[in-house]
Amino acid sequence: MLPVRFSRLLFLSVLATGLCACGSEERAPQGVVQREALNLTAQRPGESGAPTVVRPQFLSDEEMALRIELPPRVEVPRPVEPAVKEPVVADETEPNNDAGAAQTVAVHGTVRGSIGPNGEKGGPDHDWYRLDVDLEHPRVLQLDLSPAGKLDLSLELYREGLKGRELLVSLNNSGKGRGEKLPNFRLANGSYFLHVYPVGKKVAVSKPQSYTLTLVLEEARAGVETEPNDDHLKAELLTLPARVSGVMQRADDQDWFQADLLKVTPGTSRLAVELLPPVGAGLVLSIHTQSRDELLSVATAKGKKLVIPNVAVLDGSSSYYLRVSAPEGGKPIAGEYSLAVEVQPLQERTEVEPDGTPEQALRLYLDEALSGWLAFEGDEDWFRIEPPDLSMPDDDAGAEPGAEGAGQGAPDAGAASAGEGAAAGGPGAAGAPAEAPSPDPEDEHPAFRLQLTGVPGIDPVLELFEEDGRTPLGRYDTGGKGEGEVVPNLALPVHPIVVRLSGAGLNAGATYTLQSSLVQTKGMELEPNNRPEDATLLVGASRQMKGYLALAGDTDCIRLEAPVPRLTVTPPRNVDMTVSFYDGPDKLVEQVTGKSGEPVRPERGGQNATVICVQLSGTAQRGAGEPWILVVELDEAP
Repeated sequence: MLPVRFSRLLFLSVLATGLCACGSEERAPQGVVQREALNLTAQRPGESGAPTVVRPQFLSDEEMALRIELPPRVEVPRPVEPAVKEPVVADETEPNNDAGAAQTVAVHGTVRGSIGPNGEKGGPDHDWYRLDVDLEHPRVLQLDLSPAGKLDLSLELYREGLKGRELLVSLNNSGKGRGEKLPNFRLANGSYFLHVYPVGKKVAVSKPQSYTLTLVLEEARAGVETEPNDDHLKAELLTLPARVSGVMQRADDQDWFQADLLKVTPGTSRLAVELLPPVGAGLVLSIHTQSRDELLSVATAKGKKLVIPNVAVLDGSSSYYLRVSAPEGGKPIAGEYSLAVEVQPLQERTEVEPDGTPEQALRLYLDEALSGWLAFEGDEDWFRIEPPDLSMPDDDAGAEPGAEGAGQGAPDAGAASAGEGAAAGGPGAAGAPAEAPSPDPEDEHPAFRLQLTGVPGIDPVLELFEEDGRTPLGRYDTGGKGEGEVVPNLALPVHPIVVRLSGAGLNAGATYTLQSSLVQTKGMELEPNNRPEDATLLVGASRQMKGYLALAGDTDCIRLEAPVPRLTVTPPRNVDMTVSFYDGPDKLVEQVTGKSGEPVRPERGGQNATVICVQLSGTAQRGAGEPWILVVELDEAP
């Protein structure tokens, strides 16, 4: 039990507390903050105000795992498509004769204007319009200017820039009584000006001539060229393979495209390009490296597709620029063109562009076939042939040097080594020093052979030049369209020479094969032997010799050790041949013309001949692809 004194004190304290609580409803003591009592129960006020008990809900383990692993789902409101704006039709308001008074028009709409007399200046009317562009993303503008009577209207588009008004496009393509069009012009935000005015000498306007200027705003379409792209800085990027259609806006228009080559490995791929111009028009395609060095420039025939299937991908250039333009000095081109660019695999030993000059000539190796294209009109492929590295025996060091006439139809053999000089000039060639030892009659020296396969629709020509690419060594044109060419037995080059392959006709889809090789010369005439003093010697037990008149205008001369009573020369098929018989190098004793495939025999003085020269009859411009054959019947010789 508590003491009596302590019980009294406890009662007084409780009584005082109760009194303070009762008085707090009217006035709160200073320094005391009232707070709402916390609801620690699961009771919530119901609709009627009476408390309701909310039963706790527990998640299963699977639901808890899903709520932990899956991100919270956020509902994003769908964008509202902008309403299609109706075209705004407005009438021209004068005065608008200069840019300062330009009439503001809607980017999407039509302006109804007129060209009338200009009383202030005494000349024709000029109409200026202003476009204020503020777009969320780039779009293209289509401009269509209708005719105004028989006037020749011009349409100019300017843009206001940091350096003032810049002329972007000037159109005057259609002529009198026709309108002008500017399709697919890529707009950027800013201010533009349109200038409409008549052109021509002594333009006279007695009464207003009405026109309409229509502006249509569209989304840019994939594969359609958009202006401005007049230089490499504004070139449109092409992701290969690519196909794009475009329009030449004016005679001096240029459309630039940039082909991305970052993923193309040099030396393993080639760039194939096709350009189809509008019907009845021609275009020019130029291809440049990333540093704007021109690789090649080719003009198309009117309305004919240009195909360049073998553009080389050079190391160090991650992109190429392609420029499409009208021929210089040409007229405006109406209609669309198409440009296609793709990457194709490059086979080993394949001719690639550019190789259209002697400086760009590709190396042609012996006994290795090289394939290529004569893809377009005027295409030329140049090749470089180095002297072969032939190991000559030491005992050949004293062989006879080349003939002085080696410069005719073949590279100069005078600078060759002794062994190579014998092959170039031929054994026993005239003009050699008298003290030079006679060559071994059975000694053989290889000659050079160059063979080209035929391409359907193309008449090819092979031409040989000195290393400078200007000094001609021979022109070989034995076949016609679809037929090949051959350089049968040229003397071995002792210094580099170059070969030009060209052709008349067109077949971009077919390839040719060009191969060089060494051939044995035993029983063969050796070039150069165009003159009796340079004749190839027929010696020893040899009873026949073959040769080719493959070089246009070629003459082949053979020298006998002694006159023979009986010999025959059989011409190639399909050609007539003239055979001249000489007694010595300069005394002509008989000349006989043989028909195609018929043997030619000397009849009178030719039986004492020591030099026989054969050539094609008449003024043949082509050589013969098959050999002539000379046979000596030694059994009847005295």
